[in-house]
Amino acid sequence: MEVNDDQMEKAEKTFPHIPPKTKEAYYYRQVFEKFYPGQAKWLSHYWMPRWISATDPSARTLSFYKPDKDQ
Repeated sequence: MEVNDDQMEKAEKTFPHIPPKTKEAYYYRQVFEKFYPGQAKWLSHYWMPRWISATDPSARTLSFYKPDKDQ
């Protein structure tokens, strides 16, 4: 499943309950809908820890996942 720009433009209409903000979040939402169709009400919020400023659901942009430059 690839997410294109057109899908992202329509994300709020496609997923009106807590719409995804990134293509990666959109992908995960598609997977959720595949296994739990019509159950978006189970999602109370878009979870991200308060102590970070990451915006992607996989958290791969967090600094401690990046290789150490000194090693």
